[in-house]
Amino acid sequence: MKPGDFEGAEEEAETLLKEYHGRFGAGEEIIPPIPVELIAELFYDLKIDRDKVGRNIPGKLDLENKKIILSSGDTLERQRFTVAHEIGHMRLHINDNKGHLTLRRAKKPSWMEMEANAFAAALLLPKKLCYEIFIKEILNIQRVKRKDIEWLLIFVKRSRNFRGLNHLLRTYLFTNRKAHPEHIDKVNLLVSLIPRVARKFRVSTEALAWRLKNLGLADEFINQTK
Repeated sequence: MKPGDFEGAEEEAETLLKEYHGRFGAGEEIIPPIPVELIAELFYDLKIDRDKVGRNIPGKLDLENKKIILSSGDTLERQRFTVAHEIGHMRLHINDNKGHLTLRRAKKPSWMEMEANAFAAALLLPKKLCYEIFIKEILNIQRVKRKDIEWLLIFVKRSRNFRGLNHLLRTYLFTNRKAHPEHIDKVNLLVSLIPRVARKFRVSTEALAWRLKNLGLADEFINQTK
């Protein structure tokens, strides 16, 4: 990976999740929330410790003692993101069993932190699962019959190319009268969806909102006319 390769970070997160599911999923589908603490322990032999780690510091990776130290004052959602972030450093930036960083620097450069953040978002909120849960929650809120868009859920599960998914959501969910009335307030729908979906993934609403913006999914609610 080249420095600042956020697509590469996303691919590494997807690969790790597949590896985890392949070894420990027992044939079941991946469902939220993603067990990031278990992944840290099973794949990287890292224990989770909660302690005071310093002011405005969410956590740190202690390679010498093989543990991730989390700020005991943070919310569960923030702690889960920190675990995923540190797994990102392990996956992307540690290049030998002694725990040396790729650049051999004591302080990680900003691009490493951004890559780890991108990795964490992708691990906690996988693309396919994001779309699938979002669609299911729209169904629940709008009381749309599942059979009316069952094919859309199947398409999400099988899709490898997400460029057309936002268009598909827009043209079917927001213009098909059978699925939604024309007067639907999409912005308010998005506002009501975010906390519901965030709870399922056990992430903060801020992390989910950032992820939806990154995927372009939020644009389908905000940029389209009513």
